[in-house]
Amino acid sequence: PEEGDETSNISSKEWYLQQAARQYYTISLDDGGNETVGLNWKVSQGQVGQHFTFVLTDIESKQRFGFCRLTSGCKVCLCILSYLPWFEVYYKLLNTLGDLLMKEQVKSFTIFYKKQYVSIFLLTSLLYLTIIQQSDCFCGLPTIPESRNLTEYFVAVDVNNMLQLYASMLHERRIIVTSSKLSTLTACVHASAAMLYPMFWQHIYIPVLPPHLLDYCCAPMPYVVGVHLSLMDKVKNKALEDVIILNVDTNTLETPFDDLHSLPNEVISSLKNKLKKQSTATGDGVARAFLKAQAALFGSYRDSLRYKPGEPITFCEESYIAHRSNTIKHFLQNAVQLQLFKQFIDGRLEKLNTGRGFSDLFEEEITAGGYSGGENTALYNAFVTPPLSYCWSVEETQLLRFAFTKLNWSKS
Repeated sequence: PEEGDETSNISSKEWYLQQAARQYYTISLDDGGNETVGLNWKVSQGQVGQHFTFVLTDIESKQRFGFCRLTSGCKVCLCILSYLPWFEVYYKLLNTLGDLLMKEQVKSFTIFYKKQYVSIFLLTSLLYLTIIQQSDCFCGLPTIPESRNLTEYFVAVDVNNMLQLYASMLHERRIIVTSSKLSTLTACVHASAAMLYPMFWQHIYIPVLPPHLLDYCCAPMPYVVGVHLSLMDKVKNKALEDVIILNVDTNTLETPFDDLHSLPNEVISSLKNKLKKQSTATGDGVARAFLKAQAALFGSYRDSLRYKPGEPITFCEESYIAHRSNTIKHFLQNAVQLQLFKQFIDGRLEKLNTGRGFSDLFEEEITAGGYSGGENTALYNAFVTPPLSYCWSVEETQLLRFAFTKLNWSKS
């Protein structure tokens, strides 16, 4: 913001995000000085009351979510910007705020975050809301029907296309998802990306692409973007190259690649069988099936960690590939070059080398499924999963590293 501008008191990052948000929405002030947010593209009348989410990525690659609720007439929507991916919490909040606004009980609101709950102050009214949200509620896998994103994805897209899209994301392709309904479109984009856990998509990620940015579909780098169906004719008239297109409305997937057959057959067969079971359709069955596949593909990374006295713990790519079966070696040779895999390994190494214990569902699945073995397994588990709220001291970390070398953990 320029000096003297009314926005000069905000940070550059906040100003950037506000300007980016205006690329999606028209923001103006009404007679009372309140902001009115108008959607910048035409939407059919049948979409009243739906929710969708866009994403703003800043220069530090940090994602900020825009949770939206279309109101009556589809000309105005409510939007909350947050770095927290709390889809269900914000959607419920938007419904409450929408009802209050319709009844003219509130004109503006402010949200305050604390450690375990969210406080919402609704101004010009006497109403005060507190949403209690325990921190561990966000640590589990998404479930059906509680997770709207995963539920819509599982209902709209069949198992074969889910597997094809999963394989294409593991090959970091250029992917377009399209639908005539914004809520379904963004839900499917978010849900498909969530199935990569514990990894995260590292490239262009735009769950709903505005019309003036359609040239992004011609980008030479990997991307996952959602495009409203009404814009697909314009997209297909552009110079697209090696692009995968999933039409959620018709449940059809167009791809020039055979990525699914590049993955180990035993992993994909097991994943397919789990997804087709009736018991998988509720609870965390779908997310759990993909988690098991990720553990089977990448869980042996533990066996390729190396430590030399006086040096940080490192990861050995050659060992990681060499000690796997022939059916998975070809996939891993490509996988170690992927940005999502490199980011995952870097994150694990950072925690190990700073002495911070860690435990997550992925590590638990590796242990439960036996995807990483050897005489160091028990000690490794003790190192990465210390007691709750415990932090290793420098001396304890050095002692554990010494024990690793004595047990030939480094194999060096």
